[in-house]
Amino acid sequence: IVKLLLAMSKIECMVIGSIGAYFTFFKKIDSNSFVYNKITQITSIALIPVLILFTPDFLQDGIHLAFSVLFLIIILNVAFNDRSILTFKHKIFYHLGSISYGIYMYHMVVVVGVLQIFSSIFKDNKNGLTSNICYYVFSILITVCVSYISYHYFEKIFLKAKEKYTKVASGKF
Repeated sequence: IVKLLLAMSKIECMVIGSIGAYFTFFKKIDSNSFVYNKITQITSIALIPVLILFTPDFLQDGIHLAFSVLFLIIILNVAFNDRSILTFKHKIFYHLGSISYGIYMYHMVVVVGVLQIFSSIFKDNKNGLTSNICYYVFSILITVCVSYISYHYFEKIFLKAKEKYTKVASGKF
């Protein structure tokens, strides 16, 4: 079971993100970099659905590494590239940001639950196009709904308590 938990942790994906953070922090990526190139951005965005839909079964265990690199490129562009082809300055994204802790906390439970439910529905075609679309759509929708409920009826209580009991030191030390 420890081996399974380690395999599911995808720590190598966090390492890829850390490498991106390192290069960003130490300003090793300049504005003319391959990472910020428009063709690189378009390719990264286009490859995600292609990989989701058409990756063969025998590559499923390692495809998360490709996703990590692609999402790193997208994240770096959205966060630091003024000429990024993607922008997330919209009220929907701000709202998703406010419930992002819940998304982080609940997504794995929801994904496992959705997989359990749909594995019995799609017995004969677990990796088909229709089943994959259903897995992703329902996993995202349920995760967002659960996170919204958690934020509004649970997390806000603690956020208000934090404001009440947090003291901000100002002035001289």
